[in-house]
Amino acid sequence: MEVNKPEKIFFYNTIEPEGKYWTAIAPLVERVHCEPPKEIYGRRLHHYAHQADVMRLQILLRTGGIYLDIDTICLRSFDLLLKHPCVLGIQDFPDPKRGLCNAVILCEPQNTFIDEWLKSYSRFRSTGKSHYWDEHSVLVPWDLAKITKDNRSGRSDLHVEPVESFFRPGWWPSEQERLFSKNESFPQAYCYHLCRSQSQGVYLNKVTEKYIREMDTTYNVAARKFLPNLS
Repeated sequence: MEVNKPEKIFFYNTIEPEGKYWTAIAPLVERVHCEPPKEIYGRRLHHYAHQADVMRLQILLRTGGIYLDIDTICLRSFDLLLKHPCVLGIQDFPDPKRGLCNAVILCEPQNTFIDEWLKSYSRFRSTGKSHYWDEHSVLVPWDLAKITKDNRSGRSDLHVEPVESFFRPGWWPSEQERLFSKNESFPQAYCYHLCRSQSQGVYLNKVTEKYIREMDTTYNVAARKFLPNLS
């Protein structure tokens, strides 16, 4: 809200949150109660993460907008990216493999790339945290994007940002250490993705307001300015 200054923020969820942070922010966002899809194209969506993967594409195809995973923190405005019909960012891996991660998506309504991505779920085959866990959230969009040798999209309906824009630091341990233990600068980053499924037990469970205020880490320095003065 402070970084991007959107006209409106929609918060999609099934069960309304509780606690002082929700009480503080609730008047400033529009909560949208939703029931996640349990299947698509006759394919069962076993895990809540895959249900959310599908739902974000359905909503963006209908309304357009900026989608952000709840474990992202914005650093600078996305305004320069809004000229593109759709924007995704590269996510890399410890090995040479690369993908386009769905934790950050910008797009216009009825974008043809988003439509094709959603239709790819007719081939969905993950049963949860299996070998195919991130197939449709990271690997399929990479294939659909027709990435060129210089890591650009080969399509007119999609713009691809380098890994430094949305997904550096990365999700594996040495990268998570750069975010939560070290204090580094990432001037090209529009946001950080905290990769909660990897960082929860090692780092996030230990993060408190006091820790954020007192310890200079990459994440803490970014988050500190947004801490509310709540009792």
